[in-house]
Amino acid sequence: MASPTPQRFDPNPDPDAVRIRSFTIRGLLGGQPHEIVFPQPDAGKSEPGILILSGQNGSGKTTILRMIAGLLELAYDMFRKIPFTHASLVLSNGDVLSTTRTDNDEFPLRVSFRDVTATLYKTKDHTKLSNAQNAARERFRELALPILAGINFQLLDIHRTLILLRGNRSPLAELTETRAMLQFGSSLVYEPRMRTKSARMSGDESAETPLADRVKRFMKDAQVDYRRFFSADDLDLLPRILERFQASRRTTDRAELLARVDAVQGRFSVMKRLGLQTDDANLSALADLLRDDAYQESHALTLLETYIEMQESQNKARELIAERLLGFEEIMDEFLIGKSIRIDPRDGLKIQTGSNVLEETDLSSGEYHFLYMMVSALLCQRSGSIIAIDEPELSLHVRWQRKVLNALARCAARASPLFIFATHSSAIAAEHADRVYSLSPVE
Repeated sequence: MASPTPQRFDPNPDPDAVRIRSFTIRGLLGGQPHEIVFPQPDAGKSEPGILILSGQNGSGKTTILRMIAGLLELAYDMFRKIPFTHASLVLSNGDVLSTTRTDNDEFPLRVSFRDVTATLYKTKDHTKLSNAQNAARERFRELALPILAGINFQLLDIHRTLILLRGNRSPLAELTETRAMLQFGSSLVYEPRMRTKSARMSGDESAETPLADRVKRFMKDAQVDYRRFFSADDLDLLPRILERFQASRRTTDRAELLARVDAVQGRFSVMKRLGLQTDDANLSALADLLRDDAYQESHALTLLETYIEMQESQNKARELIAERLLGFEEIMDEFLIGKSIRIDPRDGLKIQTGSNVLEETDLSSGEYHFLYMMVSALLCQRSGSIIAIDEPELSLHVRWQRKVLNALARCAARASPLFIFATHSSAIAAEHADRVYSLSPVE
């Protein structure tokens, strides 16, 4: 089956971001070849790309996600174990990262990037490579790693080992899951896990930290560098100031400037509730200056207006962060029943049912899985982010399945990540039929 029609491709939507353009696999598990074309972001829009991998059990959906992860990490254990003949990943800058299975049992893989080709041993034991082979391997990594480092890849994989509902789960979680077991006749649940590419490459286990801590880190990082997470070219301040100075006939009105200061201050309560920094003291001092008759002359008002524009620009940057955080809260309210999840300045997330504060592990498996996915979208960067989710439908009610993809897109406001889903869910696929790539010859 052909790939869904890709979005219009701009070869340079962001000069700092490299994206994946297509993935080709031949001989996977003895099956038919596939060329999967990924949707590319539109340079004029901040919208996620969505691709859904559909297929029967054993058709290779999960394997393909892990192969893409392996190529981006230059981690080839899976390629050593899985039957295939050739796999390649084409990047948006034209580079191709490829892996081919050889007939040599000792050196079963040949990898290439640009003009460098290297052979890999059957295990990670690099001492088995000759000096020439080791030099080629090192050169291959030196060329590829700096390019791949710009791709922020996350694979949200539902842990394949079934676990009993015990361990560190609280009594409330036990009760919630017990009710679910009585309803669905099961005593086992899947445990969601996520690890980012960078964490796996470095061995850093921070990706296993609580979701609340990740949200708290996002709030801090976004305030330091909002452009890392949001597309906001309209926030450039200098062009607006230059345009104003060039409009020599324009007069500055003190009442108008006071109204603009009040508008910025009017949003401070929302910003503070979300834990975003505000400039209360300077704005209050500025308002006092505008009320002082000593600052009625046009040149003084012009200088004060320049400062106001700077404050407005900073406030618009905070509004981008607030928009995404408030959207996240709205989505959780739409889905959860009897519980609320709010952004908390101190803890990152605050989960409550009535007056009771809950831990993340107090949520049901479906609620926690949904929260996990939404937090991943909330934290995505403005470009170069790929969020791959294996079986997003697990533990979700069919009504949630129908809405989950749109909810993820809303959570990533002002960013253009690529979402890749591997799913059996007809509810998910039916809502986005034009974005489905089928791995099965007959559906």
